[in-house]
Amino acid sequence: MRDRRISKNEIKYNLLNIKQITFEVTDACNLECKYCSYGDLYYGYEKRETKYMTFEQIKTLLDYMVNIWSSSNTDSARQKTYISFYGGEPFMPRFYGQRSF
Repeated sequence: MRDRRISKNEIKYNLLNIKQITFEVTDACNLECKYCSYGDLYYGYEKRETKYMTFEQIKTLLDYMVNIWSSSNTDSARQKTYISFYGGEPFMPRFYGQRSF
């Protein structure tokens, strides 16, 4: 099998034309809620360490992406990138009544 490495041009192209960015704002949940669509997918895969993403981490990535998008042409003049947030139960005590990021 041939070892194929990703080129810088492929990385740049994919970053320029990325369709969605998803932030896992916390891994504090235990993924055991009956209605959780991800729980079974994570079993034995990833250790949950009760980490939280900070506003600064999110801002750093978005600033980086805006810089890339501003410096080059994308495939489409009307490109949309969807940003979503995932992770943790919305009513977890740490976030209840507080701004989460």
